[in-house]
Amino acid sequence: MKRILILFAAALLAYPTFAQSELSIASSADKKVSLEMLSHLGYGWHFVKSDDFRKAGSGEFFFNILNLNVRPAEVFGLSLGADLEFNSFDSKKDMFFLNEDRKVQALPFVDGFDKTRSEIHTTSFNFPLLATFYFNDFHVGLGAEGTLNTGGYTHTYTKQDNVTDRHNENKAKVNRFSYGLTAFLSYHDLGIYFKYYPKSSKVLPDSSVNFSFWTLGIAFGL
Repeated sequence: MKRILILFAAALLAYPTFAQSELSIASSADKKVSLEMLSHLGYGWHFVKSDDFRKAGSGEFFFNILNLNVRPAEVFGLSLGADLEFNSFDSKKDMFFLNEDRKVQALPFVDGFDKTRSEIHTTSFNFPLLATFYFNDFHVGLGAEGTLNTGGYTHTYTKQDNVTDRHNENKAKVNRFSYGLTAFLSYHDLGIYFKYYPKSSKVLPDSSVNFSFWTLGIAFGL
């Protein structure tokens, strides 16, 4: 989770340059079809529907790589994007680890630690398909996104008697393909977005960790 916050803070500091570097790779003569890169970025907070995640925050950071826009009317358009996303699903109650098959498992932390935290991290490429409605400076988008999950790992942190222990387990098996629903509301270049992903969307369904989640986030450059 801290790494995602650091990435987001760095992106915010660099955003003026990032926004100005938005590139229109190609567009039609009437400007109704365009292909852009580096068009937006965002940070979201996950609300995970599972007892394993009740005592810690989780979140995501993403930035757009490519965006294809089709706007056949002044008030309506379609877009297909490609985003790189980093997710963290955190818990202070359960410890996540990998079994011999590299699948994510969960067990409650034993008593006696001063502090505990365990995290599941995933990296993915998201492909959101959105229908956008334009109301002057306000934009409303609805759609879905397919996700290619490329990898994951677990990170566990404990502290006892001022001794800190950190342990990573890499190459976690993830659900290679998943999907979710998404929506956004924006004003100029600032917006809020929502996502919903059903169970078994990030980790394998036969792992002991199986959860759905909602995301509420802020985005820049929508």
